[in-house]
Amino acid sequence: MASLGIDVRGRIAADERAEPGRALARLTDLGWGERLRGLLGPDAPDGEVPEPVVSAVVEVLRAWD
Repeated sequence: MASLGIDVRGRIAADERAEPGRALARLTDLGWGERLRGLLGPDAPDGEVPEPVVSAVVEVLRAWD
């Protein structure tokens, strides 16, 4: 990042920090990651999210304490 002139030292300001959250998968994962890459990739067409993905996301959120 230094070669781009971006200083990466110090702390991230509190109002710029990510909040706690959940994810169905990382795009590099096997299983859901492969399905998500197809849905979110640069060549993916716009469209509705398939029901199995919606159901899996709901389960992840339901399990969140």
